[in-house]
Amino acid sequence: METDRSDHMNLEEKFTYMATGKPYDDSDPLLVDARDRSTAKTNALNAASTMADRGRLFQALVGSAGSVVTHDIPANVIAAGNPCQVLRPITAADKTDFVGHDFI
Repeated sequence: METDRSDHMNLEEKFTYMATGKPYDDSDPLLVDARDRSTAKTNALNAASTMADRGRLFQALVGSAGSVVTHDIPANVIAAGNPCQVLRPITAADKTDFVGHDFI
């Protein structure tokens, strides 16, 4: 049986683990904090009134290393990589414990 080491991972390690498609705790404090920060950045981006501000805020939100999507991907899947590839369908187990922190 595989031992859960996620309590000892930093955020980057958690993201790498999430990309494997294995179950993870989406209510983990590091992930909740990352979602909250992303939501705040997204709200600022949506409220920006100039293209210069939008560009700066978008860069702050997504950085530069994401997936390159070269074709359509199906709905309700987890996809990652460069180029982007479908890892697996989203399951009911993936939809647990999210309490809407992005609506605060």
